[in-house]
Amino acid sequence: QWVGLCPFHGEKTPSFYVDRERRMFKCFGCGEGGDIFRFVMKMDNLTFREALERLAERAHVTLDNSERSRRNADVRERLRAAYAEAARFFAGALWANPAVLKYVRDRGINDESARAFGLGWAPAEWDALIRHLRRIGWTDKELIDTGLAVAGRDKGVYDRFRSRLMFPIFDLQNRVIAFGGRIIGDGEPKYLNSPETGIFSKSRTLFGLNFAHKAIQQADTVVVMEGYTDVLAAHQAGCANAVATLGTALTSDHVQALARYAKTIVLAFDADSAGIRAALRAGPLFEESDVDVRILELPGGHDPDTYLRAEGAQAFQHRVDTSRSLADFQLDQIQAHHDLATDEGRSAYVREAIAVLASIRNPMRREPYIRRLAEEWSVDNLSSVSYREEEIRRALRNYGKRVSVSTDKGRAGTPGTSSRDSTALEPAGTSDTIGGKKTPSGAAVNERILLRALLIRPDWLDDLELKIDHFAEPAHRALAELVIGREGDPLQNLAGWPEEIARLATDLNMSEDPLSLEVARQALVYLQTCARQKRLAELKAELASGSIDRNDPRWIEWSVLQRESRLSDRTRVQDSEP
Repeated sequence: QWVGLCPFHGEKTPSFYVDRERRMFKCFGCGEGGDIFRFVMKMDNLTFREALERLAERAHVTLDNSERSRRNADVRERLRAAYAEAARFFAGALWANPAVLKYVRDRGINDESARAFGLGWAPAEWDALIRHLRRIGWTDKELIDTGLAVAGRDKGVYDRFRSRLMFPIFDLQNRVIAFGGRIIGDGEPKYLNSPETGIFSKSRTLFGLNFAHKAIQQADTVVVMEGYTDVLAAHQAGCANAVATLGTALTSDHVQALARYAKTIVLAFDADSAGIRAALRAGPLFEESDVDVRILELPGGHDPDTYLRAEGAQAFQHRVDTSRSLADFQLDQIQAHHDLATDEGRSAYVREAIAVLASIRNPMRREPYIRRLAEEWSVDNLSSVSYREEEIRRALRNYGKRVSVSTDKGRAGTPGTSSRDSTALEPAGTSDTIGGKKTPSGAAVNERILLRALLIRPDWLDDLELKIDHFAEPAHRALAELVIGREGDPLQNLAGWPEEIARLATDLNMSEDPLSLEVARQALVYLQTCARQKRLAELKAELASGSIDRNDPRWIEWSVLQRESRLSDRTRVQDSEP
Protein backbone atom coordinates (compact mmCIF):
# COMPACT_ATOMS: atom_id res chain seq x y z
CA GLN A 1 0.00 0.00 0.00
CA TRP A 2 0.98 3.60 -0.62
CA VAL A 3 -0.12 6.40 1.68
CA GLY A 4 -0.23 10.16 1.19
CA LEU A 5 -2.23 13.36 1.65
CA CYS A 6 -5.76 13.17 0.29
CA PRO A 7 -6.40 15.27 -2.84
CA PHE A 8 -10.11 15.55 -2.00
CA HIS A 9 -9.91 17.36 1.34
CA GLY A 10 -7.36 19.37 3.30
CA GLU A 11 -5.31 17.40 5.80
CA LYS A 12 -1.88 17.46 7.42
CA THR A 13 -1.69 13.82 8.49
CA PRO A 14 -1.80 11.37 5.55
CA SER A 15 -4.95 9.24 5.48
CA PHE A 16 -5.16 8.49 1.74
CA TYR A 17 -4.27 4.89 0.86
CA VAL A 18 -3.73 3.23 -2.50
CA ASP A 19 -3.75 -0.55 -2.62
CA ARG A 20 -1.96 -1.68 -5.77
CA GLU A 21 -2.97 -5.32 -5.42
CA ARG A 22 -6.66 -4.52 -4.98
CA ARG A 23 -6.46 -1.64 -7.48
CA MET A 24 -8.38 0.62 -5.11
CA PHE A 25 -7.92 3.91 -3.25
CA LYS A 26 -9.45 4.92 0.05
CA CYS A 27 -9.25 8.03 2.22
CA PHE A 28 -10.01 7.29 5.86
CA GLY A 29 -10.36 11.01 6.52
CA CYS A 30 -13.14 12.07 4.15
CA GLY A 31 -14.36 8.62 3.11
CA GLU A 32 -13.72 8.93 -0.63
CA GLY A 33 -12.68 5.71 -2.32
CA GLY A 34 -12.98 3.53 -5.39
CA ASP A 35 -11.06 2.33 -8.42
CA ILE A 36 -9.02 4.24 -11.00
CA PHE A 37 -12.13 5.33 -12.90
CA ARG A 38 -13.75 6.80 -9.81
CA PHE A 39 -10.47 8.54 -8.92
CA VAL A 40 -10.31 10.28 -12.31
CA MET A 41 -14.04 11.07 -12.14
CA LYS A 42 -13.56 12.68 -8.71
CA MET A 43 -10.36 14.55 -9.55
CA ASP A 44 -11.71 16.20 -12.69
CA ASN A 45 -15.47 15.90 -12.16
CA LEU A 46 -15.97 13.72 -15.22
CA THR A 47 -18.70 11.27 -16.12
CA PHE A 48 -17.74 7.60 -16.23
CA ARG A 49 -17.61 7.69 -20.03
CA GLU A 50 -15.37 10.76 -20.02
CA ALA A 51 -13.01 9.15 -17.48
CA LEU A 52 -12.95 5.95 -19.53
CA GLU A 53 -12.07 7.85 -22.71
CA ARG A 54 -9.36 9.86 -20.96
CA LEU A 55 -7.71 6.77 -19.48
CA ALA A 56 -8.00 4.90 -22.78
CA GLU A 57 -6.32 7.77 -24.61
CA ARG A 58 -3.55 7.92 -22.02
CA ALA A 59 -2.96 4.17 -22.35
CA HIS A 60 -3.18 4.35 -26.18
CA VAL A 61 -6.15 1.97 -26.14
CA THR A 62 -8.91 2.22 -28.74
CA LEU A 63 -12.32 1.68 -27.14
CA ASP A 64 -14.04 0.99 -30.45
CA ASN A 65 -11.91 -0.91 -32.96
CA SER A 66 -14.19 -0.33 -35.93
CA GLU A 67 -12.66 1.27 -39.01
CA ARG A 68 -14.98 4.28 -38.66
CA SER A 69 -14.00 4.81 -35.03
CA ARG A 70 -10.30 4.66 -35.86
CA ARG A 71 -10.77 7.21 -38.64
CA ASN A 72 -12.67 9.56 -36.30
CA ALA A 73 -9.95 9.23 -33.67
CA ASP A 74 -7.30 10.04 -36.28
CA VAL A 75 -9.28 13.11 -37.41
CA ARG A 76 -9.60 14.39 -33.85
CA GLU A 77 -5.92 13.86 -33.22
CA ARG A 78 -5.06 15.75 -36.41
CA LEU A 79 -7.37 18.61 -35.36
CA ARG A 80 -5.68 18.89 -31.96
CA ALA A 81 -2.26 18.88 -33.58
CA ALA A 82 -3.26 21.71 -35.94
CA TYR A 83 -4.66 23.84 -33.11
CA ALA A 84 -1.62 23.19 -30.92
CA GLU A 85 0.69 24.33 -33.72
CA ALA A 86 -1.50 27.35 -34.45
CA ALA A 87 -1.34 28.33 -30.76
CA ARG A 88 2.46 28.20 -30.88
CA PHE A 89 2.48 30.29 -34.04
CA PHE A 90 0.12 32.96 -32.63
CA ALA A 91 2.02 33.13 -29.31
CA GLY A 92 5.31 33.62 -31.15
CA ALA A 93 3.76 36.39 -33.24
CA LEU A 94 2.50 38.18 -30.11
CA TRP A 95 5.83 38.23 -28.28
CA ALA A 96 7.54 39.43 -31.45
CA ASN A 97 5.17 42.40 -31.86
CA PRO A 98 5.84 45.27 -29.40
CA ALA A 99 2.77 47.27 -30.50
CA VAL A 100 0.34 44.44 -29.77
CA LEU A 101 2.11 43.65 -26.50
CA LYS A 102 1.63 47.29 -25.48
CA TYR A 103 -2.10 46.97 -26.29
CA VAL A 104 -2.33 43.86 -24.10
CA ARG A 105 -0.50 45.50 -21.20
CA ASP A 106 -2.60 48.66 -21.54
CA ARG A 107 -5.68 46.48 -21.10
CA GLY A 108 -4.33 45.49 -17.70
CA ILE A 109 -3.16 42.00 -18.69
CA ASN A 110 0.30 41.34 -17.30
CA ASP A 111 2.90 39.18 -19.04
CA GLU A 112 2.44 36.30 -16.59
CA SER A 113 -1.28 36.07 -17.32
CA ALA A 114 -0.72 36.43 -21.06
CA ARG A 115 1.69 33.49 -21.01
CA ALA A 116 -0.46 31.37 -18.68
CA PHE A 117 -3.54 31.74 -20.89
CA GLY A 118 -1.48 31.34 -24.07
CA LEU A 119 -2.47 34.67 -25.65
CA GLY A 120 -1.35 35.21 -29.23
CA TRP A 121 -1.55 37.52 -32.23
CA ALA A 122 -2.94 36.69 -35.67
CA PRO A 123 -0.96 38.83 -38.15
CA ALA A 124 -2.80 41.12 -40.54
CA GLU A 125 -1.60 39.10 -43.55
CA TRP A 126 -4.09 36.98 -45.47
CA ASP A 127 -2.17 33.72 -45.23
CA ALA A 128 0.47 33.97 -42.49
CA LEU A 129 -0.77 30.93 -40.58
CA ILE A 130 -1.55 28.96 -43.74
CA ARG A 131 2.00 29.38 -45.04
CA HIS A 132 3.40 28.24 -41.70
CA LEU A 133 1.22 25.13 -41.51
CA ARG A 134 1.80 24.22 -45.17
CA ARG A 135 5.53 24.19 -44.54
CA ILE A 136 5.15 21.52 -41.86
CA GLY A 137 2.82 19.23 -43.76
CA TRP A 138 -0.79 20.39 -43.59
CA THR A 139 -2.83 20.43 -46.78
CA ASP A 140 -5.25 23.21 -47.70
CA LYS A 141 -8.20 20.82 -47.33
CA GLU A 142 -7.09 19.91 -43.82
CA LEU A 143 -6.75 23.56 -42.88
CA ILE A 144 -10.25 24.32 -44.15
CA ASP A 145 -11.61 21.33 -42.19
CA THR A 146 -9.98 22.61 -39.00
CA GLY A 147 -11.63 26.01 -39.42
CA LEU A 148 -8.27 27.78 -39.27
CA ALA A 149 -8.55 28.58 -42.99
CA VAL A 150 -11.47 29.62 -45.18
CA ALA A 151 -12.02 28.71 -48.84
CA GLY A 152 -11.98 31.73 -51.12
CA ARG A 153 -14.12 32.34 -54.19
CA ASP A 154 -11.20 31.74 -56.54
CA LYS A 155 -10.54 28.29 -55.02
CA GLY A 156 -7.75 29.75 -52.89
CA VAL A 157 -7.66 29.79 -49.09
CA TYR A 158 -7.04 32.50 -46.53
CA ASP A 159 -6.60 32.72 -42.75
CA ARG A 160 -9.81 32.87 -40.73
CA PHE A 161 -8.12 35.02 -38.07
CA ARG A 162 -6.32 38.20 -39.11
CA SER A 163 -5.38 41.31 -37.08
CA ARG A 164 -6.76 39.73 -33.94
CA LEU A 165 -5.65 39.20 -30.37
CA MET A 166 -6.00 35.44 -29.97
CA PHE A 167 -7.41 33.65 -26.93
CA PRO A 168 -6.84 29.88 -27.04
CA ILE A 169 -9.81 27.84 -25.82
CA PHE A 170 -8.75 24.70 -23.96
CA ASP A 171 -10.46 21.46 -23.03
CA LEU A 172 -10.15 20.08 -19.50
CA GLN A 173 -6.96 18.30 -20.46
CA ASN A 174 -5.34 21.66 -21.33
CA ARG A 175 -5.38 20.96 -25.06
CA VAL A 176 -6.18 23.82 -27.44
CA ILE A 177 -9.43 22.99 -29.25
CA ALA A 178 -10.47 26.40 -30.64
CA PHE A 179 -9.71 30.13 -30.63
CA GLY A 180 -11.50 33.34 -29.89
CA GLY A 181 -10.09 36.37 -31.65
CA ARG A 182 -10.65 40.06 -30.80
CA ILE A 183 -10.14 42.51 -33.62
CA ILE A 184 -7.51 45.20 -33.02
CA GLY A 185 -8.31 48.27 -35.03
CA ASP A 186 -11.22 48.56 -37.45
CA GLY A 187 -13.15 45.53 -38.53
CA GLU A 188 -16.12 43.32 -37.85
CA PRO A 189 -17.05 41.25 -36.03
CA LYS A 190 -15.43 42.47 -32.83
CA TYR A 191 -15.04 38.87 -31.60
CA LEU A 192 -14.70 35.83 -33.84
CA ASN A 193 -14.68 32.22 -32.66
CA SER A 194 -13.52 29.04 -34.36
CA PRO A 195 -16.31 27.08 -36.06
CA GLU A 196 -17.52 23.89 -34.41
CA THR A 197 -15.44 20.82 -35.19
CA GLY A 198 -15.05 17.26 -34.02
CA ILE A 199 -13.25 18.54 -30.90
CA PHE A 200 -15.12 21.79 -30.22
CA SER A 201 -18.73 22.69 -29.44
CA LYS A 202 -19.59 26.23 -28.26
CA SER A 203 -22.65 25.08 -26.34
CA ARG A 204 -20.56 22.63 -24.31
CA THR A 205 -17.36 24.62 -23.78
CA LEU A 206 -16.55 27.32 -21.23
CA PHE A 207 -13.52 29.56 -21.53
CA GLY A 208 -11.13 29.15 -18.61
CA LEU A 209 -12.72 26.06 -17.06
CA ASN A 210 -9.46 24.14 -17.43
CA PHE A 211 -7.74 26.77 -15.24
CA ALA A 212 -10.67 27.32 -12.87
CA HIS A 213 -12.13 23.92 -12.00
CA LYS A 214 -10.07 23.29 -8.86
CA ALA A 215 -10.78 26.78 -7.48
CA ILE A 216 -14.47 26.28 -8.30
CA GLN A 217 -14.53 23.05 -6.30
CA GLN A 218 -12.79 24.68 -3.34
CA ALA A 219 -15.17 27.65 -3.31
CA ASP A 220 -18.22 25.54 -4.27
CA THR A 221 -19.05 28.57 -6.43
CA VAL A 222 -18.42 29.47 -10.06
CA VAL A 223 -18.62 32.98 -11.48
CA VAL A 224 -19.76 32.99 -15.11
CA MET A 225 -18.75 36.01 -17.19
CA GLU A 226 -19.31 37.13 -20.77
CA GLY A 227 -15.81 38.05 -21.96
CA TYR A 228 -12.35 36.55 -22.24
CA THR A 229 -10.72 39.63 -20.72
CA ASP A 230 -13.19 39.49 -17.81
CA VAL A 231 -11.91 36.00 -16.98
CA LEU A 232 -8.27 37.00 -17.34
CA ALA A 233 -8.80 40.01 -15.06
CA ALA A 234 -10.52 37.83 -12.46
CA HIS A 235 -7.81 35.15 -12.42
CA GLN A 236 -5.10 37.80 -12.38
CA ALA A 237 -6.75 39.39 -9.32
CA GLY A 238 -6.94 36.04 -7.51
CA CYS A 239 -10.62 35.26 -8.28
CA ALA A 240 -9.68 31.99 -9.95
CA ASN A 241 -13.18 30.46 -10.00
CA ALA A 242 -14.26 32.51 -13.06
CA VAL A 243 -15.19 31.18 -16.52
CA ALA A 244 -16.93 32.65 -19.57
CA THR A 245 -19.39 31.53 -22.20
CA LEU A 246 -18.29 31.77 -25.82
CA GLY A 247 -20.70 34.35 -27.15
CA THR A 248 -23.69 32.13 -26.45
CA ALA A 249 -26.30 32.04 -23.71
CA LEU A 250 -25.72 29.60 -20.87
CA THR A 251 -26.92 26.21 -22.15
CA SER A 252 -28.12 23.07 -20.39
CA ASP A 253 -24.75 21.46 -21.22
CA HIS A 254 -22.94 24.39 -19.58
CA VAL A 255 -25.11 24.15 -16.46
CA GLN A 256 -24.67 20.39 -16.19
CA ALA A 257 -20.91 20.76 -16.54
CA LEU A 258 -20.72 23.46 -13.87
CA ALA A 259 -23.06 21.57 -11.53
CA ARG A 260 -20.41 18.86 -11.28
CA TYR A 261 -18.08 21.34 -9.61
CA ALA A 262 -20.24 23.72 -7.58
CA LYS A 263 -23.67 24.18 -6.04
CA THR A 264 -23.70 27.93 -6.70
CA ILE A 265 -23.48 29.65 -10.11
CA VAL A 266 -23.04 33.43 -10.02
CA LEU A 267 -23.83 35.21 -13.29
CA ALA A 268 -21.66 38.30 -13.75
CA PHE A 269 -23.46 39.52 -16.89
CA ASP A 270 -24.47 43.02 -17.93
CA ALA A 271 -27.92 43.75 -16.49
CA ASP A 272 -29.36 44.42 -19.95
CA SER A 273 -27.42 41.71 -21.77
CA ALA A 274 -28.80 38.80 -23.75
CA GLY A 275 -27.12 36.55 -21.20
CA ILE A 276 -29.24 37.88 -18.34
CA ARG A 277 -32.42 37.71 -20.44
CA ALA A 278 -31.62 34.10 -21.26
CA ALA A 279 -30.93 33.36 -17.58
CA LEU A 280 -34.32 34.77 -16.61
CA ARG A 281 -35.95 32.35 -19.01
CA ALA A 282 -33.83 29.42 -17.82
CA GLY A 283 -35.11 29.05 -14.26
CA PRO A 284 -36.39 25.49 -14.87
CA LEU A 285 -33.04 24.56 -16.43
CA PHE A 286 -31.19 25.58 -13.26
CA GLU A 287 -33.77 23.84 -11.07
CA GLU A 288 -33.27 20.65 -13.08
CA SER A 289 -29.56 20.68 -12.22
CA ASP A 290 -30.31 21.70 -8.60
CA VAL A 291 -27.92 24.62 -8.54
CA ASP A 292 -28.35 27.94 -6.75
CA VAL A 293 -28.13 30.65 -9.41
CA ARG A 294 -27.31 34.17 -8.31
CA ILE A 295 -26.96 37.49 -10.13
CA LEU A 296 -23.93 39.69 -9.53
CA GLU A 297 -24.75 43.34 -10.16
CA LEU A 298 -22.07 45.92 -10.91
CA PRO A 299 -22.39 49.72 -10.95
CA GLY A 300 -23.49 51.23 -14.26
CA GLY A 301 -20.91 51.19 -17.02
CA HIS A 302 -18.77 48.47 -15.42
CA ASP A 303 -18.07 44.93 -16.52
CA PRO A 304 -15.99 42.53 -14.35
CA ASP A 305 -12.77 43.57 -16.11
CA THR A 306 -13.18 47.31 -15.55
CA TYR A 307 -14.60 46.87 -12.04
CA LEU A 308 -11.70 44.67 -10.93
CA ARG A 309 -9.19 47.18 -12.26
CA ALA A 310 -11.00 50.11 -10.65
CA GLU A 311 -12.03 48.64 -7.29
CA GLY A 312 -9.89 45.55 -6.76
CA ALA A 313 -10.42 41.90 -5.95
CA GLN A 314 -11.78 42.41 -2.41
CA ALA A 315 -14.60 44.67 -3.60
CA PHE A 316 -15.42 42.26 -6.43
CA GLN A 317 -15.49 39.28 -4.06
CA HIS A 318 -17.86 41.21 -1.80
CA ARG A 319 -20.16 41.64 -4.79
CA VAL A 320 -19.99 37.89 -5.41
CA ASP A 321 -20.75 37.08 -1.76
CA THR A 322 -23.73 39.47 -1.67
CA SER A 323 -25.14 38.57 -5.07
CA ARG A 324 -28.90 38.16 -5.27
CA SER A 325 -30.68 34.92 -6.02
CA LEU A 326 -32.15 34.55 -9.49
CA ALA A 327 -35.66 34.48 -8.00
CA ASP A 328 -35.10 37.73 -6.09
CA PHE A 329 -33.70 39.32 -9.23
CA GLN A 330 -36.72 38.14 -11.26
CA LEU A 331 -39.18 39.42 -8.64
CA ASP A 332 -37.43 42.79 -8.54
CA GLN A 333 -37.63 43.01 -12.34
CA ILE A 334 -41.38 42.32 -12.25
CA GLN A 335 -41.92 44.68 -9.31
CA ALA A 336 -40.29 47.55 -11.18
CA HIS A 337 -43.17 47.48 -13.69
CA HIS A 338 -45.94 47.78 -11.10
CA ASP A 339 -47.06 50.39 -8.58
CA LEU A 340 -47.15 48.57 -5.24
CA ALA A 341 -48.80 51.58 -3.65
CA THR A 342 -52.11 50.55 -5.25
CA ASP A 343 -54.24 47.44 -4.83
CA GLU A 344 -54.30 46.94 -8.60
CA GLY A 345 -50.51 47.21 -8.86
CA ARG A 346 -49.92 44.74 -6.04
CA SER A 347 -52.41 42.24 -7.46
CA ALA A 348 -50.84 42.44 -10.93
CA TYR A 349 -47.37 42.01 -9.43
CA VAL A 350 -48.44 38.90 -7.49
CA ARG A 351 -50.10 37.36 -10.54
CA GLU A 352 -46.88 37.66 -12.54
CA ALA A 353 -44.68 36.63 -9.61
CA ILE A 354 -46.54 33.31 -9.19
CA ALA A 355 -44.82 32.01 -12.33
CA VAL A 356 -41.40 32.71 -10.77
CA LEU A 357 -42.30 30.87 -7.57
CA ALA A 358 -43.82 27.99 -9.51
CA SER A 359 -40.50 27.44 -11.29
CA ILE A 360 -38.82 26.76 -7.92
CA ARG A 361 -39.35 23.04 -7.44
CA ASN A 362 -37.71 22.67 -4.05
CA PRO A 363 -40.45 23.46 -1.48
CA MET A 364 -37.93 24.53 1.18
CA ARG A 365 -36.23 26.89 -1.26
CA ARG A 366 -39.59 28.30 -2.31
CA GLU A 367 -40.80 29.18 1.21
CA PRO A 368 -38.83 32.46 1.70
CA TYR A 369 -40.22 33.78 -1.58
CA ILE A 370 -43.77 32.93 -0.58
CA ARG A 371 -43.16 34.92 2.60
CA ARG A 372 -41.62 37.83 0.67
CA LEU A 373 -44.51 37.96 -1.80
CA ALA A 374 -47.09 37.78 0.99
CA GLU A 375 -45.45 40.66 2.85
CA GLU A 376 -45.29 42.80 -0.28
CA TRP A 377 -48.92 42.01 -1.04
CA SER A 378 -49.94 42.92 2.53
CA VAL A 379 -47.92 46.12 2.79
CA ASP A 380 -50.98 48.06 4.04
CA ASN A 381 -52.11 45.32 6.44
CA LEU A 382 -49.28 43.20 7.88
CA SER A 383 -51.72 41.20 9.98
CA SER A 384 -52.94 39.52 6.78
CA VAL A 385 -49.55 38.06 5.82
CA SER A 386 -50.46 34.50 6.87
CA TYR A 387 -53.73 34.69 4.94
CA ARG A 388 -51.87 35.96 1.86
CA GLU A 389 -49.35 33.10 2.18
CA GLU A 390 -52.18 30.58 1.96
CA GLU A 391 -53.63 32.38 -1.05
CA ILE A 392 -50.23 32.20 -2.77
CA ARG A 393 -49.90 28.48 -1.99
CA ARG A 394 -53.38 27.88 -3.41
CA ALA A 395 -52.44 29.83 -6.53
CA LEU A 396 -49.29 27.74 -6.87
CA ARG A 397 -51.30 24.51 -6.60
CA ASN A 398 -53.65 25.73 -9.30
CA TYR A 399 -50.72 26.89 -11.41
CA GLY A 400 -49.23 23.42 -11.10
CA LYS A 401 -52.37 21.95 -12.63
CA ARG A 402 -51.94 24.14 -15.70
CA VAL A 403 -48.16 23.98 -15.99
CA SER A 404 -46.38 20.91 -14.65
CA VAL A 405 -43.72 22.38 -12.41
CA SER A 406 -43.17 19.31 -10.28
CA THR A 407 -42.83 16.51 -12.84
CA ASP A 408 -39.37 14.98 -12.54
CA LYS A 409 -39.23 12.29 -15.22
CA GLY A 410 -36.54 9.70 -15.03
CA ARG A 411 -35.13 10.87 -11.71
CA ALA A 412 -35.19 9.53 -8.21
CA GLY A 413 -37.16 11.23 -5.49
CA THR A 414 -40.68 12.54 -5.10
CA PRO A 415 -42.44 15.05 -7.37
CA GLY A 416 -41.33 18.57 -6.68
CA THR A 417 -37.93 17.60 -5.32
CA SER A 418 -34.56 17.42 -6.99
CA SER A 419 -32.07 14.61 -6.91
CA ARG A 420 -30.17 16.34 -4.10
CA ASP A 421 -33.36 16.51 -2.01
CA SER A 422 -34.47 12.93 -2.56
CA THR A 423 -33.64 10.50 0.22
CA ALA A 424 -30.22 8.99 -0.34
CA LEU A 425 -29.45 5.38 0.48
CA GLU A 426 -28.31 5.12 4.05
CA PRO A 427 -24.92 3.60 4.86
CA ALA A 428 -24.51 0.70 7.28
CA GLY A 429 -27.61 0.09 9.39
CA THR A 430 -27.86 1.61 12.84
CA SER A 431 -29.88 0.86 15.90
CA ASP A 432 -28.03 2.22 18.90
CA THR A 433 -26.86 5.71 19.74
CA ILE A 434 -23.90 6.18 22.04
CA GLY A 435 -22.58 9.62 22.90
CA GLY A 436 -24.62 11.10 20.07
CA LYS A 437 -23.07 8.74 17.50
CA LYS A 438 -24.87 5.88 15.79
CA THR A 439 -23.29 2.45 16.08
CA PRO A 440 -23.93 -0.42 13.64
CA SER A 441 -26.51 -2.98 14.75
CA GLY A 442 -25.61 -6.65 14.98
CA ALA A 443 -27.52 -7.37 11.80
CA ALA A 444 -25.73 -4.57 9.95
CA VAL A 445 -22.31 -5.83 11.08
CA ASN A 446 -23.07 -9.32 9.83
CA GLU A 447 -24.52 -8.05 6.58
CA ARG A 448 -21.22 -6.23 6.00
CA ILE A 449 -19.30 -9.46 6.60
CA LEU A 450 -21.35 -11.21 3.92
CA LEU A 451 -20.98 -8.29 1.52
CA ARG A 452 -17.20 -8.44 1.95
CA ALA A 453 -17.38 -12.13 1.13
CA LEU A 454 -19.36 -11.34 -2.01
CA LEU A 455 -16.83 -8.74 -3.13
CA ILE A 456 -13.50 -10.40 -2.41
CA ARG A 457 -14.45 -14.11 -2.37
CA PRO A 458 -17.22 -14.57 -4.95
CA ASP A 459 -16.20 -18.25 -5.12
CA TRP A 460 -17.90 -18.73 -1.72
CA LEU A 461 -21.30 -17.75 -3.12
CA ASP A 462 -22.43 -21.30 -3.94
CA ASP A 463 -21.32 -22.58 -0.53
CA LEU A 464 -23.12 -19.82 1.35
CA GLU A 465 -26.18 -19.75 -0.92
CA LEU A 466 -26.53 -16.01 -0.36
CA LYS A 467 -29.69 -14.29 -1.51
CA ILE A 468 -30.66 -10.64 -1.83
CA ASP A 469 -33.30 -11.21 0.88
CA HIS A 470 -30.52 -11.79 3.41
CA PHE A 471 -29.82 -8.04 3.35
CA ALA A 472 -32.25 -5.70 5.10
CA GLU A 473 -30.30 -2.42 5.16
CA PRO A 474 -31.17 -0.41 2.00
CA ALA A 475 -27.57 0.31 0.99
CA HIS A 476 -26.50 -3.28 1.69
CA ARG A 477 -29.42 -4.64 -0.30
CA ALA A 478 -28.66 -2.30 -3.22
CA LEU A 479 -25.03 -3.47 -3.30
CA ALA A 480 -26.09 -7.13 -3.11
CA GLU A 481 -28.40 -6.59 -6.09
CA LEU A 482 -25.45 -5.28 -8.10
CA VAL A 483 -23.22 -8.24 -7.24
CA ILE A 484 -25.29 -11.41 -6.77
CA GLY A 485 -25.78 -13.29 -10.00
CA ARG A 486 -23.17 -11.26 -11.93
CA GLU A 487 -20.18 -13.01 -13.49
CA GLY A 488 -16.60 -11.79 -13.36
CA ASP A 489 -14.95 -9.35 -10.96
CA PRO A 490 -17.74 -7.92 -8.76
CA LEU A 491 -16.00 -4.54 -8.71
CA GLN A 492 -15.42 -4.18 -12.44
CA ASN A 493 -18.35 -1.75 -12.81
CA LEU A 494 -17.67 0.20 -9.61
CA ALA A 495 -17.24 3.57 -11.33
CA GLY A 496 -20.74 3.37 -12.77
CA TRP A 497 -22.43 2.63 -9.45
CA PRO A 498 -24.30 5.23 -7.36
CA GLU A 499 -22.01 7.29 -5.11
CA GLU A 500 -23.21 5.80 -1.80
CA ILE A 501 -22.93 2.21 -3.07
CA ALA A 502 -19.48 2.71 -4.59
CA ARG A 503 -18.23 4.21 -1.33
CA LEU A 504 -19.66 1.30 0.67
CA ALA A 505 -18.05 -1.24 -1.68
CA THR A 506 -14.70 0.54 -1.40
CA ASP A 507 -14.90 0.58 2.42
CA LEU A 508 -15.58 -3.15 2.47
CA ASN A 509 -12.89 -3.99 -0.07
CA MET A 510 -10.22 -1.96 1.75
CA SER A 511 -11.10 -3.35 5.20
CA GLU A 512 -8.34 -5.26 6.97
CA ASP A 513 -10.74 -7.20 9.22
CA PRO A 514 -10.09 -10.96 9.15
CA LEU A 515 -12.44 -12.91 6.89
CA SER A 516 -12.84 -16.64 6.48
CA LEU A 517 -15.53 -18.95 5.15
CA GLU A 518 -16.39 -19.94 8.72
CA VAL A 519 -16.81 -16.30 9.77
CA ALA A 520 -19.12 -15.76 6.78
CA ARG A 521 -21.14 -18.86 7.69
CA GLN A 522 -21.59 -17.59 11.25
CA ALA A 523 -22.74 -14.22 9.92
CA LEU A 524 -25.28 -15.95 7.70
CA VAL A 525 -26.60 -18.02 10.64
CA TYR A 526 -26.96 -14.83 12.68
CA LEU A 527 -29.00 -13.13 9.95
CA GLN A 528 -31.14 -16.22 9.42
CA THR A 529 -31.81 -16.31 13.16
CA CYS A 530 -32.78 -12.64 13.18
CA ALA A 531 -35.15 -13.16 10.25
CA ARG A 532 -36.70 -16.17 11.95
CA GLN A 533 -37.21 -14.29 15.22
CA LYS A 534 -38.77 -11.36 13.40
CA ARG A 535 -41.21 -13.65 11.57
CA LEU A 536 -42.02 -15.51 14.78
CA ALA A 537 -42.87 -12.20 16.48
CA GLU A 538 -45.18 -11.28 13.59
CA LEU A 539 -46.96 -14.65 13.69
CA LYS A 540 -47.23 -14.54 17.50
CA ALA A 541 -49.00 -11.17 17.27
CA GLU A 542 -51.42 -12.60 14.69
CA LEU A 543 -52.07 -15.64 16.93
CA ALA A 544 -52.77 -13.38 19.90
CA SER A 545 -55.26 -11.39 17.86
CA GLY A 546 -57.16 -14.56 16.98
CA SER A 547 -56.68 -14.13 13.23
CA ILE A 548 -54.96 -17.55 12.83
CA ASP A 549 -56.53 -20.96 13.55
CA ARG A 550 -55.05 -24.45 13.29
CA ASN A 551 -56.23 -24.82 9.67
CA ASP A 552 -54.36 -21.71 8.55
CA PRO A 553 -51.00 -22.31 6.73
CA ARG A 554 -49.51 -19.65 8.97
CA TRP A 555 -50.14 -21.97 11.97
CA ILE A 556 -47.92 -24.59 10.33
CA GLU A 557 -45.31 -21.95 9.52
CA TRP A 558 -45.34 -20.81 13.17
CA SER A 559 -44.92 -24.41 14.40
CA VAL A 560 -41.99 -25.07 12.05
CA LEU A 561 -40.24 -21.83 13.00
CA GLN A 562 -40.77 -22.58 16.70
CA ARG A 563 -39.14 -25.98 16.28
CA GLU A 564 -36.23 -24.53 14.28
CA SER A 565 -35.73 -21.86 16.95
CA ARG A 566 -35.60 -24.40 19.80
CA LEU A 567 -33.21 -26.60 17.80
CA SER A 568 -30.96 -23.62 17.10
CA ASP A 569 -30.93 -22.63 20.78
CA ARG A 570 -30.04 -26.17 21.79
CA THR A 571 -27.20 -26.29 19.24
CA ARG A 572 -25.74 -23.01 20.55
CA VAL A 573 -25.81 -24.34 24.14
CA GLN A 574 -24.01 -27.55 23.10
CA ASP A 575 -21.39 -25.57 21.19
CA SER A 576 -20.70 -23.43 24.24
CA GLU A 577 -20.13 -26.37 26.61
CA PRO A 578 -16.49 -27.34 27.26
